[in-house]
Amino acid sequence: MPRMDLHMILSMDLRWFAPEESKKVVARALEGGLVVAEGDALRVAFDPAAVEVPLSFRPQARALLEEPLPEVPAPRAAPRPAPARDEEAHAERARRGGLLSLEVARLVVARRAGEDVAPRLAEAEASLLKP
Repeated sequence: MPRMDLHMILSMDLRWFAPEESKKVVARALEGGLVVAEGDALRVAFDPAAVEVPLSFRPQARALLEEPLPEVPAPRAAPRPAPARDEEAHAERARRGGLLSLEVARLVVARRAGEDVAPRLAEAEASLLKP
């Protein structure tokens, strides 16, 4: 997500922080390793699905800026493709005229099988955008 988008979401959309506080909170999250900078974009450095957030959650800027940051679960390792799934991915790639990378074809096959592929999408996108 672009850094500026996160600032706007935190301050304008969610109204959790003033614009300047939002910048400080994001900087603290970067320092604490909760998010990772990738150019002008930010990516979470943990598995968001492993964190339970109460429905009425509203962060306090003072707590985020002055208190120790919480420990977050380490990212889940992406499951290794089974040989049968790998064959399906190759077939999917061929069916689409080779226009998909093998990794994207694996995601398509996994999604069709009912797997939640959301945690693997950012990594796949990043690998596609590398020069």
